[in-house]
Amino acid sequence: MRLSNIRERMLGIIPIHSQSFFKHARNYLGGDVLFKVIGLLTVPIFTRILTKTDYGTFEIFSSIVMLGTVLIGLNLHGSIVLYYNENNSDFTSFQFGIMVFSIGLGILEISLAYIFKNTLSALFGTSWYVLICALLVSLFQIPFSFHTSSLQARQQSAIYVRVNTIVKLSIVPLSILFVLLLKDNKYRGQIGAQLLISGIVFAIIVVIYFKKYRCRLRWNQIKFALLFGIPLIPHTLSGFINQFFDKIMISKSVNVEYAGIYSLAVTTSSAIRLISMSMNKAWVPGFYKNMSNHEYSKIQVAAIAYYQVFIIISILFLLFFKEAFYILVDRKFVEAIEIIPILILSNTYGPLYTLYANHSFYCKKTLLISISTLMSALLNVILNLIFIPRFGYSAAAYTTLVSVAGNFLFHYFVARFVLHYDTIKLFSVLKYNLVAVFAVVTVMIIHALNLQYLLDLGLRVGLMVIIAIVLFVIVRSDHWRMNLTQHS
Repeated sequence: MRLSNIRERMLGIIPIHSQSFFKHARNYLGGDVLFKVIGLLTVPIFTRILTKTDYGTFEIFSSIVMLGTVLIGLNLHGSIVLYYNENNSDFTSFQFGIMVFSIGLGILEISLAYIFKNTLSALFGTSWYVLICALLVSLFQIPFSFHTSSLQARQQSAIYVRVNTIVKLSIVPLSILFVLLLKDNKYRGQIGAQLLISGIVFAIIVVIYFKKYRCRLRWNQIKFALLFGIPLIPHTLSGFINQFFDKIMISKSVNVEYAGIYSLAVTTSSAIRLISMSMNKAWVPGFYKNMSNHEYSKIQVAAIAYYQVFIIISILFLLFFKEAFYILVDRKFVEAIEIIPILILSNTYGPLYTLYANHSFYCKKTLLISISTLMSALLNVILNLIFIPRFGYSAAAYTTLVSVAGNFLFHYFVARFVLHYDTIKLFSVLKYNLVAVFAVVTVMIIHALNLQYLLDLGLRVGLMVIIAIVLFVIVRSDHWRMNLTQHS
């Protein structure tokens, strides 16, 4: 069969309104996969020239960057897509206003952080140098995040990818160069590269915006962004807690080396999270449009197609990540393999969470999102406090799984019973997640048997065939059911 015929048959299965989604998702995913591949290619370098302490320190730096981005940016970038869909006639003045407001706030916050640098560095268990550099990177990233969000709002996914590619490709070789030039504290090379590139990008965007979009600040626009973003702060801080608190607990309850091992496991499994984030970038504009037009059936059909594709990719990654890990990662990090399957399973709940959380975003009920996510974060903290001291660093993977599954269920409850939307039937997507659970449990059993490599690989290939058959039956039954619904 010719390739063009295969493509036509595949497009015949996917509804027309889903094809635009997959077009943009392909662009976002292509860029994210490129960044991930580049990152993976640097793993053999960094895991060999960095100590486990250096690796763990840089992970703490990255976590502070994420926290700083929340506290300085106040989630205002999240309002950009929504404002574009509601008031795109004065969209450029909105972009300029919230950017200037965020930069001014960021300078004030960093000044205060410098005054209390010793207290804050003790709180985060790192040096004040790492703390201040992380906050500066956070500030420098704000205008860039606003600019890329505007590209997402306009559904200019190809330009979005090109811009991100240029920036991220600039950081990698510079990081390697700086790390190689340093004799001690090599993590400073990675920090320096991020600080330099993000500072240059910051200067370029600010100059362009002042030349092209400069205007008087409109406080009604800033108020719109603040009313959207501030209620989301507990939500994004909860995400910070989920990603950072476990590393702090491991560092203090075990040691910083195991924090580095756990961080590498998280980084490896996050390849699946990249796919989820890419698909959500493409999903949100179409979702808002369909919600506004009350085209709920389109949302249901597209959501199933969305999660089908995601689960298939996730399971393939689960079955064969080990080969890439052995090739790319230094043997001193090999313990991470034991918890990666659980972390991969955790990431399969990400799309489920966003499918239902987007209803709250659409209704501008961002406080509901924060409440749901905060409950998940508190659950994570409590479980980490109980289980990491008793069972070591691997317990963090299981506590993450429980908390992210809880986060998905909290957001489903809000969408279904608080906002009264039943646009995405729960079992229509959850059944695919159950297949992923089966796959993870089976892979972990195979790994625990400690078999010879060829037998281990043969069992995983056999598992792939079984799962392929199961998924084929489920997908065909969904396709048959959709056709029956359309003709009834």
